[in-house]
Parts: sequence; C-alpha cells; structure tokens
Amino acid sequence: MHVITKTALILAGSALPAFAAVYSGPNPGDWNTAANWDTNAVPGTSTGTDAVISNGATVNYPGAALGDLNVNAGAALTVSGGSTLQTDQSNWSQINNGTFTLEGGIFRRTATGNLVGSQVAGTAGLPTTSVITATNSSLEIGAPATAANLILGFTNFTAATLNLQDSTVTIGGELWLGSNTVGDGNQTAVLNINNSSITTGGAVGLWVWDYTAEGNSLSINFSGPAGSFIDVANSIGLRAAGLPANNAATWESLWDVGVLTAQGQSGLTGGAFSSFFVTTGTNIRDTPTPVPYRLTYIPEPSGSLLTAFAGTLLMARRRRVPA
Repeated sequence: MHVITKTALILAGSALPAFAAVYSGPNPGDWNTAANWDTNAVPGTSTGTDAVISNGATVNYPGAALGDLNVNAGAALTVSGGSTLQTDQSNWSQINNGTFTLEGGIFRRTATGNLVGSQVAGTAGLPTTSVITATNSSLEIGAPATAANLILGFTNFTAATLNLQDSTVTIGGELWLGSNTVGDGNQTAVLNINNSSITTGGAVGLWVWDYTAEGNSLSINFSGPAGSFIDVANSIGLRAAGLPANNAATWESLWDVGVLTAQGQSGLTGGAFSSFFVTTGTNIRDTPTPVPYRLTYIPEPSGSLLTAFAGTLLMARRRRVPA
C-alpha cells in the first residue's frame, strides 16, 4: 500500500497545518483506528489537534463511539484530494473556534443531526468563531431525504462563515442563519457563494433569524460568474427581532433588508434586485409535489467594473500625442 507522508504532501505543494495527524489508512477506513493515522493516535480535533484526510480514502466517523465530531480550540480539519469524510450516525458536527476545509473533497452526513458553525456561546469581544470553506467540493447534510440542518451561528456572541467556491451543498433539512432563540444577539453569520449551488429541504428551507437583533449581522453574498443558485424546497422564513416570523418571505424581501447581497450591492444600497437575480417557482408550499423556489445569480457588469473601464479609456485618451 502506498502511504502518503507529510513530507510527500509538502513537496507536492499542499499546505499542511502544523502538527497535523494525516490519515494514512485503507480505503474505506475508520477515523477511530489509531493505526490509520501517521501519528498512531486518533486525532482529538475537539481539543485542538489538526487532522488531514488527503489520500482519496473514504473515512467513516463513528459518532456512537466518539460523540459529536467537534473541531474546537483552534483545530483545523482538512478533507482534500478526492477524499470523503462521512458519518451515518446522528451525532452533530460542530465547529467552535476552529476551521473545516474541503478542497476537492466530500463531507457527507446520511443521518439526522446538524452541521453547526459556532454552536457554543462566546463573550463580548471574544466571540466563538468558525470558518467552513469548500472549494471544488460537496457538502451533503442529511441529503436527500433525512432532515438534518446546516446552521451558521446558534447562540450569543458567535461568528460563523461558510465560503463556497465551485461547490455544491445539499441539505435534507433547513439552512439557518442565526439562532432561533428569541433574545440571542451579537451574531455574525456570513454565507459567501461563488460559482456554487445550495439545495435545501424542510418545510421552511431557509431561516434568517432575528436579523435586526442587537449586534447581529446575517448575510448571503453572491459573487463571481453567473449561474450560482439556491433552491429552497418550499418557503423562506424571516424574523426581525421582537416580531413574529414571516414563513413566506421572498428572495426580494431578503434583498430589501440587506440580508441578500451581490457584488456588495443590496436593496439598502439602492441596488436593483433584477440586475443580479431571477427567481423561479414560488415561496408558498405546492402540493402534492413542492416546486423549488429558486434564486439564480445573473450579474450585470458591476458599477465598479464599469467605472474602472471608463477610467482606463480616459487615461488612454490623455496619453495620446497630438499629431
């Protein structure tokens, strides 16, 4: 069996976290087998040990034996090189003061239970942070029929970011930005989408919770080429602090309040929704078969690009030498 060593990975140009445990076991293999790691120890990502799966293997995380998959205390979990990290058990996956990076990899949950960025409360000036980044990768959360959620921010004083580049996200349940607990605040939840797609299930496919609460900043940001989209199976939920939830919000309403942005523009900046997006389907549940309510990104040239182009023409004219 060919074993990929840390030295080989570094020489190949792959950046490795310091003191990472690198999976060197069989395909498929088990996370909870010490001999499957080059450190001969099961990595404790919950206590700050970095872990890398990069040899193309499918690695099973046994939640019944290990509990939740936690990436805490500054740890970094990386799945790359065609590798897959999966679990078929309902224990949650939590990123608290850690990073989870997919680079040409797959993270797959086939049972109930959620993937949560920043579940544990922080404190004023010291929020619990998480960064999940997927590049040319796939996140499969309870898909296609199991009700599992993807949640960015779950309580007070948290900051959670999900970066998608050339990737797909499939969620059997719902996508949440912020906490559903009334009174929670000081949360930052950022979803950045570039040439990627998200598909959700659930009776309410997307929830944006208490976006006006003190210290909250919740955003879905589109950039890059046209074609990115979000499908919600039925409807969108939007709740302003202190007000009842609107379970039939629209993509346009998210734009109007500044939650949905494109190239730095939103309804709050005076941007026109139709310059960046089209929608299909409906935000009301269709029976007996729901029709996806789709938001598709179709950007026109941004004002900044047009300004730069005009500036280039002006400079060219100034440089002309009179005949």
